[in-house]
Amino acid sequence: MKATIYTGCNDVAEALFWSKPGEVQSQKPALDLANRDEEEQAILTLWKEKGQIEIDELCYLTDIPLGRLSSKLLTLEFEAIVKPLPGEKFRLLF
Repeated sequence: MKATIYTGCNDVAEALFWSKPGEVQSQKPALDLANRDEEEQAILTLWKEKGQIEIDELCYLTDIPLGRLSSKLLTLEFEAIVKPLPGEKFRLLF
């Protein structure tokens, strides 16, 4: 996630899209693929179809070299679009 100044627990809850029982949850912004390059679009489209996916399977299905794929995944992680999971898996946050 990006660096942000938090002034209280409500700021953290809002940043993580948490809500209290009975409270209307704030909507996550829609993922816009139009501003992404061709490889990122392929990665994100595959994630939408499969949910969680291992990096090796992602590399195989997209035919993107592992070094470049790792760089793209790190960029997407910094933009809070994907989240790394145990076992070299990643999950789309949108």
